[in-house]
Amino acid sequence: METTDQKIKRPKVTILEFFLAVVLLLVFSRLLAVGFLLLAVMLYALYPLHRHRRWFSIAYIAFCVSLLLPVDIDVAGFHGSHYGIRKSGPWFVRLVKSMTNTQRCIEKYGEFITGGCVGTGLEPRWIFVWD
Repeated sequence: METTDQKIKRPKVTILEFFLAVVLLLVFSRLLAVGFLLLAVMLYALYPLHRHRRWFSIAYIAFCVSLLLPVDIDVAGFHGSHYGIRKSGPWFVRLVKSMTNTQRCIEKYGEFITGGCVGTGLEPRWIFVWD
């Protein structure tokens, strides 16, 4: 039984860890990582209710892993313009960075998403699209 003297304390998260997570998210710009980061923030905020540090740690690790995955999700053209013949339902589309020759990429991939002309080298190769 818990008394009023025993307060449930949240795990310590430093400002540096939070700042690093936000910077990584902005640099990599991954929508899948946004979901995991929001889950980690929600679990941290609700820590006094569930009192399991394990779930917070799993969500934070999933955030870090999702930054390195070769896939991401697309919502409302977040990653760029969609070229080629669109299908219905869920599928994966190739993400092409750089100044692309549209006709050549359509011949090579069938359909693709242009992600702009500057790449960091850590962008996802495939984007999960659902129309």
